[in-house]
Amino acid sequence: MVSAQIVPERVDRELRQGGRMALIADISVPDLPTGSATIVATHLENKCSPACRRRQMQALLAEVKPDRNLVVIAGDLNTTGRDNTPTSIRNEIMTRVRDYRFWAGEAVSHFHPLGVFQYTLLPVRYFHGYNDPTAFHLPILWDNREQPLFKTMEEFRFADDGAFDFRGERERTSPPRGRTLANSNQRGRKGFTPTYAFARDFGGLVGRFKLDWIFVKPSKLDRRQTEQSHRFAPHFPLTMRELNDSVAERISDHPPMTVDLSLTEATKLVP
Repeated sequence: MVSAQIVPERVDRELRQGGRMALIADISVPDLPTGSATIVATHLENKCSPACRRRQMQALLAEVKPDRNLVVIAGDLNTTGRDNTPTSIRNEIMTRVRDYRFWAGEAVSHFHPLGVFQYTLLPVRYFHGYNDPTAFHLPILWDNREQPLFKTMEEFRFADDGAFDFRGERERTSPPRGRTLANSNQRGRKGFTPTYAFARDFGGLVGRFKLDWIFVKPSKLDRRQTEQSHRFAPHFPLTMRELNDSVAERISDHPPMTVDLSLTEATKLVP
């Protein structure tokens, strides 16, 4: 990491060889119908826009689409909701000039009688998607630019008509919290349990992010329908923040995450 001090802000430049990629491996699990599971470890780009990360995920999904195994995709998706592309003042100006959302927002604020109130809603809009990149997205008026990535994941179908488990059943989470993806990713009081935090986050008010995710394709699933098989489905996800913070320097800047995968139809739920 190379740092430069440019008054009045600090710019970090990360020198890389190559680009982001995914690692895909088949592991032998005799109890599964195909005898194997496909495990995908991925890391999406942080120095690009949410739309760019969505395209990266679409490319990865195209690779695994023919797979008839149970599939687990997990890793750092960098779902900050922001475009962290290295930039300059000129690039920032040109980005706005070319962005229809910028001009649409300006039109709303200047010509609509209630346009001025969009600025008073900025804190509400910020906390709407805080730690929940899956939250409702309405371009311009109620932006959550990461949500289309999750829409892509939810609507994706494998060649065998399998889908990722987006269920959120309270009885299969601990502590019991429902809603989207709760079966595979631990939810917090607001949104999901963060997996990354700045050193100074002002008591959690800002600077905490849910960047790391686990997506599971079980044996048979109609995405959000709860009254169906839970065989090979995710249960009791956990983000180990306490373990990660148990040493002074932290184990990692991202805490480990786990989820239970049932090899048989779960009849008794034990977190």
